[in-house]
Amino acid sequence: MHKNIQNKKAYISLLLMLIITLLTQFVLVLKSSRVAALFGVGIEMDAYNFVNSIATFIFSFIGTGVGTVLIPYMAKRENTVRAQNGFLTILYGSSLLALCIFFVLRRPLLTMFSGNSEQFVDVASKLMAIILFGQLVTSLNSVSTAYLQCKNCFNLPKVLALLVTLAGTVVVYLADAFSIYQYAALTFVLLFAEMAVQYVVSICKGFRYSPCIPRNDPEMKKMFRIFLPTVFGTGVYQLTLMTDSMISSTLGAGNISVLSYAGTISGMVNTIVAGNIMLYIYPKIAAEINEENSRKKLLQYMALFGALMCAVVVLFVAAGYDAVRILFERGKFHNDATRGVFLCVLIYLLGAPINVMRDVVYRYFYSKGNTKSTFYNGLTASMLNIVISIILARFMGLYGIVLGTTITAVFSFVSILLRMKKQYTFDGQFPFFARELLKVVTATVGAVLGCLLVKTLPLGWPSLAVSALAAVASMVLYCGILFACRSKVFQVELS
Repeated sequence: MHKNIQNKKAYISLLLMLIITLLTQFVLVLKSSRVAALFGVGIEMDAYNFVNSIATFIFSFIGTGVGTVLIPYMAKRENTVRAQNGFLTILYGSSLLALCIFFVLRRPLLTMFSGNSEQFVDVASKLMAIILFGQLVTSLNSVSTAYLQCKNCFNLPKVLALLVTLAGTVVVYLADAFSIYQYAALTFVLLFAEMAVQYVVSICKGFRYSPCIPRNDPEMKKMFRIFLPTVFGTGVYQLTLMTDSMISSTLGAGNISVLSYAGTISGMVNTIVAGNIMLYIYPKIAAEINEENSRKKLLQYMALFGALMCAVVVLFVAAGYDAVRILFERGKFHNDATRGVFLCVLIYLLGAPINVMRDVVYRYFYSKGNTKSTFYNGLTASMLNIVISIILARFMGLYGIVLGTTITAVFSFVSILLRMKKQYTFDGQFPFFARELLKVVTATVGAVLGCLLVKTLPLGWPSLAVSALAAVASMVLYCGILFACRSKVFQVELS
């Protein structure tokens, strides 16, 4: 009975994470709308976005790796605090030094890479320091977030992010006039406040940090050996994104914008659902990694989260077109663009269940301290993605680029699954996973067909009402087929 209560609490905690993230994304959309009204698409906003993209690119390497390395140590190894402190000291000390050098050389670097006007370079150089240090603060926050995850405190960082986003939105809506520098300063202050509160809570829960550089500490060296492949893996992923944008820019006017809007929507879905799943489950995988049933639970997690993402796909088939139309179709954004964005997002989302299952497997490798296998898998998949996207783009245009990403996701998942089976023992457990996967696919296909049938009925209702009915009917059908197939995904324990 006690175990059932714990499992219910775990599901409620995950559901709250999803709801809070959904609210945050909604407020973020409102904020973006107001910022667009205040600044338009002039040189100042171009400069802000350009500098922000540089800062995000730089710190995406650190942010990805820090949680990957720290969580297994914080979750299980209590005698490695000195190694963790040394790792953080060297990592962020080097980052701070690099930022100072970049700041000193900012004008020639901006002139070299932007190729823009003197006014653009001037605005960007003035914004550089505050945006760079804002991203540094965000990266530092990933350390306390990792610690809180290990203490089963998942929702506090989400609530703080929501409050910060809400505060920023209220300020920009109340302001009649706002300079780009004031907006950048406001963003920095709010990020710093979020970090300060989060670290106070972490310290109250036992987090401690003392700057040090241990000499010849084997655990610290091991942490950097785990960290470096994640850095290179992030770089390869960023290269893939850049290549997709470059290919789409050769396909004619508007294609790169359609791809960008599609990426924004699919990214939002991944942040709300897949991102929260990974935040929640990684500490648990790390804590259970040496237990006897850890491999069985891993496959159960994969089946459950794959089923959850398939439900998202079904819902998008039912109501996605109307959602895209409501979000974007106004002004110069016409119906053809809406259709293009919808189809691109749909193709992206077809790979979402595969991606979330692959990411669960990745967390198993990370918990084992094995980032080399995930790096090689990601490198192979990214190179294949570039080749397939180039080939398919010649025959299918923009949809070929997106389809190439989805095809590569299948390859990446199968490849890492084979690596896991080869390197770790999973005797007799994969048939269970295969059966569950087949049930989920059957339910997904059946629900999509049911959804399309509802949409063809001559109801004479408004489009939104038909989409709502299709969404409800498809979800009932999806869950009904899973129950009829006696799927075990409803019985997976998260506690």
